Amino acid sequence: MANTAVSGPPWTNPGDADLAGVVIRRAGGDTAPGSPTGGELVAEVAAPLASHTDTGVVAEATYTYALFAHDAAGNIAALASVTVTTSNAPCQRAPQHVSGALTADTTWTPDCTTAYILNSTVTVPSGVTLTIAAGTVVKVAARGLTVTSGGLVRLAGTAAAPVVVTALRDDSVGGDTNGDGPSDPAVGVSNSSFVSLTGGSLQATHADIRRLVFPVISEYEAAGEVSITDSTFSTPKPINAGGSVMSGRLYLGGCGSGVISGNRFAGTQQELARCSIPVENSTFVQTPDPLAVHQHDDLSSVALARPTAGPCPLILDTRGVSTLRLAA
Repeated sequence: MANTAVSGPPWTNPGDADLAGVVIRRAGGDTAPGSPTGGELVAEVAAPLASHTDTGVVAEATYTYALFAHDAAGNIAALASVTVTTSNAPCQRAPQHVSGALTADTTWTPDCTTAYILNSTVTVPSGVTLTIAAGTVVKVAARGLTVTSGGLVRLAGTAAAPVVVTALRDDSVGGDTNGDGPSDPAVGVSNSSFVSLTGGSLQATHADIRRLVFPVISEYEAAGEVSITDSTFSTPKPINAGGSVMSGRLYLGGCGSGVISGNRFAGTQQELARCSIPVENSTFVQTPDPLAVHQHDDLSSVALARPTAGPCPLILDTRGVSTLRLAA
């Protein structure tokens, strides 16, 4: 455990004129040392001081202190005692690097972490839920999360404190986490992604996902649930990945259930293939060909909000489509 400190309340010294000081002894647990030689010596505090900070303790532990007032001749008064339980030591906020497979339900929070850095793929396997709390920053070097069948990722942001996900080179949130000084976040990695759903599920609300080629993708295996609400997907300028210039693209090549509602897409395309879920109340800006829908057997459950003015920016492959409903 990390070291911490106990600053006890001041005590009241005896009023004797010959008071020389107070001996402080400490024992683990809730039983005080019974004598001036019992337990562990913390300090010998000379009169007239009447307080002391103990730095030799650890977090989340219980200690009992015994105080013995004495005079210069060695006469010792009856002990006075106090029991305290230490709390967690204050954390120093810093980046946290994550890789490999999660083995149990996990929550990422911003409490002691400036940003979670995904240097390589992090797998969320069957039976495991990764919850990313409001206000958390996640940065992706290349590939982010792979969620297998039975795994779940929850982005639990709020309007005031969204979950922010961005490229590693983006210093605008979480600081210069890769230590390369000022850098251009538009210089990226080909096919960079945040959540890759290989049978797994995603529940996201109030997420702000930026500067990734594939913020969310299910390609080779249909996803389970995909529910994304009140979130923003943005590519402020095209991503230069090894000479190839790319925009963002949320691609769902198959899904079982969910809803995509109330989202904003800026410079990021949305593409649905074999994923007949409601798509409603979304806004697209600065995105040529923003929405593509194809390879569906049935689009009756895909509700697309009709634009209030101008053309409907929809690419539709009608092969195999039985019904397409545009919301009035």
